[in-house]
Amino acid sequence: MQDIFLFAEQHFALMAALVVVLLLLVILELTRQFRGARQVNTHLATHLINHQNGVVIDIRPQDGFTKGHIVGAISLPMTELAKSTKKLEKHKSNPILIVCATGLDSIKAANALKTKGFNVFILQGGIRQWKDAGMPLIKE
Repeated sequence: MQDIFLFAEQHFALMAALVVVLLLLVILELTRQFRGARQVNTHLATHLINHQNGVVIDIRPQDGFTKGHIVGAISLPMTELAKSTKKLEKHKSNPILIVCATGLDSIKAANALKTKGFNVFILQGGIRQWKDAGMPLIKE
């Protein structure tokens, strides 16, 4: 233990740099946690769906949903999401996975649901990433 204090005394600049880096990492992580929904890849998304009873909300327009969607997904286009949050109240204790075409539109929807107390996740890369990973889609 004395060696650590001796090192700190002799290398004050290095210790100060270490403290600054650690503080920045903590600040970065805290802002990431409070900023909005967490983005998950297809592997984590399937884990949420299969092991934590995750609910998939597809915010694409209805025509995109009918061309192919994740099994068990609920179609709730972005235009209807603000009006339909009462439909989702029964799923408030479950993880909500927001899916769009590319993963970009999901951020706004996820933030809206997060402010209402939902546990929200975003499928990184959207349905395109899901297809590219070879994951199954249901077509109507």
